[in-house]
Amino acid sequence: WCCYIPRKTIDIVGLLDDEMQIGDDIDYAYRLSKAGLNIVEIPVWFEHHQFRDSPHAPQDSEIIKRNAEYFRRKHGIK
Repeated sequence: WCCYIPRKTIDIVGLLDDEMQIGDDIDYAYRLSKAGLNIVEIPVWFEHHQFRDSPHAPQDSEIIKRNAEYFRRKHGIK
């Protein structure tokens, strides 16, 4: 996740959630939306990772499941 987050946004929404092993970007986008803020994409950034070093490499399904459960509990989603 490469992004610019203004200080005033951090003051409103907070920082990324360290409890989430993956999906912290989804959680942050959800919190931005709940706060009535927008996400704007500026399509000028290019990032390249080798597959095994990438944060986007396949994840353990148990980690994904735990993070999904944590996200639902955190936001009161059934």
